[in-house]
Amino acid sequence: MSSYLELAASIVAGLGDGALLLDRNLKCVTENRAAIEILGVRARVLEAKLAAADSPFELFGNPDAAKFAAQCLEEKRMISLHEVPFALPDGTTETAIVTFIPVLHPESKHGLGLIYVFRDVEAENRLQKQYTDLLARERARAVELENVVAERTKELMIALQEVTRLARVDPLTGALNRRAFTEVAQESLLIAERYQRTLGLLICDLDHFKTVNDTYGHQAGDAVLVAAVGALTRSLRRTDKVGRFGGEEFVILLSETAPQRIFEIGDRCRQAIEALALPELIPRATGRQTASIGCALYPEHGSSLDQILSAADRALYGAKQRGRNRVEMCVPGSREVATKERRD
Repeated sequence: MSSYLELAASIVAGLGDGALLLDRNLKCVTENRAAIEILGVRARVLEAKLAAADSPFELFGNPDAAKFAAQCLEEKRMISLHEVPFALPDGTTETAIVTFIPVLHPESKHGLGLIYVFRDVEAENRLQKQYTDLLARERARAVELENVVAERTKELMIALQEVTRLARVDPLTGALNRRAFTEVAQESLLIAERYQRTLGLLICDLDHFKTVNDTYGHQAGDAVLVAAVGALTRSLRRTDKVGRFGGEEFVILLSETAPQRIFEIGDRCRQAIEALALPELIPRATGRQTASIGCALYPEHGSSLDQILSAADRALYGAKQRGRNRVEMCVPGSREVATKERRD
């Protein structure tokens, strides 16, 4: 095994997520403990299955992944696939984020192999550290190849920037993920408290979205989610923030917004979702996509982010209970909600 593959093997061993090291022929060189635990088999059994399989991706119920692995080696760049079905030995299927990372040599025109990682959204931070360590070692080993290392460093830094970006955004829609949105909202609350300003928070939930997934498939559902975030973003100011809290639920932070305008902005977002041309996104689709929106304010509905989210969630529940496709706001000091009827 080359020193570069040995370095890659040590990285694989240290990853907290499941990972395989494959050679340039996509045969498994080694796997880490997390991969063994995820698959729920003994190490020897897994190694025997990997050795017998035409492609290691067959074990995960995703043989199509081989073409992305080949592309990774050919183009010598990292490739990430989001929300990929991932089969487990017990017959269940989960959704994973998988990444193909090429193992490169400064003097070779081709990849020596690749690291196949299946991980959750928190893995980007660990990958960033592994890339940083790898970069430091490569510099120490390649002093005499300074020009080549400089070009390789540029490529790695681009990959690091992408990993850092992915750590803050939802990989499908490009909206802020829960962690990043929470950080932004907490900081905005501190500023609002200091300068006695008002903040608005909206929770937007796509109505009957499960029916879209069940009827037309998850790829069609993904197209609707991406279009919904685009519609919401176009309805807001550049200073407003949109986050995806999971599934079909989005959270919107409105900074320095007058209380009387919350309904107006919420209804504008509702109309933007309703105006999406569903048949253009899903050729066989009929009808329209609607959304229910719950609104809350700081400081009227709470002094902390959890309290404001809870108030907006109660309002959203009221919108769902009263027929969906409408905007509602929690009334301060009670569980009642004020309603804005839909405009048909």
